[in-house]
Amino acid sequence: METAHKLETIVLDKTGTITRGQPALSDVLSTGPRPADDLLRLAAGAERSSEHPLGHAVVTGAAERGLSLAEVSRFGSQTSKGVSVTIEGHQVLVGGHRLLEGAGVEVAALRDATDRLAEQGRTPIMVAVDGQPAGVLSVADTVKDDSQDAVAALRLLGLQVVMITGDNRRTAEAIARQVGITRVLAEVLPEHTAVRLSRATMRNIRQNLFLAFVYNTVGIPIAAGILYPFLGIRLSPIIAAASPRRS
Repeated sequence: METAHKLETIVLDKTGTITRGQPALSDVLSTGPRPADDLLRLAAGAERSSEHPLGHAVVTGAAERGLSLAEVSRFGSQTSKGVSVTIEGHQVLVGGHRLLEGAGVEVAALRDATDRLAEQGRTPIMVAVDGQPAGVLSVADTVKDDSQDAVAALRLLGLQVVMITGDNRRTAEAIARQVGITRVLAEVLPEHTAVRLSRATMRNIRQNLFLAFVYNTVGIPIAAGILYPFLGIRLSPIIAAASPRRS
C-alpha cells in the first residue's frame, strides 16, 4: 500500500498500449529510378523472415497490392535496426538510419521524406539497394480511441505519464501529442535499461495500482472504466462507493 501510494510516474509502451498495436503499410515512396511497386516487392521480400510487427505490415501491404515477393538468398537481422538481405543478386537494406549508415549508405536523400512522414505520426522505413538510397516506406499504427481520456485521468491523479518506444523521435512525439503526453523516451533499443525499467514499472503497477487508487479515493473513475485500455482495471461501482476515504 505504502509503495503504491508513493507512485509518481507511469511509463507506457507506445505500441499496443497507446496505439492499437496493428501497424499497416501506408506509404511507398521511391527516391530513385526503381518504381514504387518494385521497391515494395524487394522490401517485402527482405522482411518476409522478419519477426518484427513493422516487417509483417510491409509484407501484408505488398500482398494486398498483389505483388509477388522476391526470393531471399541471404538474410540477416539486427535488433531494432532492420534487415540486410541478398535478393536477386541485389544487396537490400530495410530499416532505420542506424542500419543504413552502418553499412556506409548516405541517407541525406531520404531525410525529407522520413521527416515528413514522422511528423504525421507514421513510422518511416528506409530502403537501400546495392549501397544506394532507394526509397522510404511508412507504417501507421492508429491511436486507441480512449487513450487520450485515459492519459488525462492518470494526470489528474498526479501521475507523470511517460511514453517509451523504439520508434524515431519525430514519430513518437507526434503520437504523444495526440494523447497529451509531454515526456517521450524514443529510439530506445531493447537492451537498454529504460525498457527493463518500463517492464518492471508496469508489472509493479498491475500489482499495486488498485490499492493506491482506493487509498486516494478514485474508485469511481476506475469503475467508469477510464483506465481499462491501459491497465485492464475495472472496479465495481458498489465497491468504489464503499471505498474508505483518506483523512
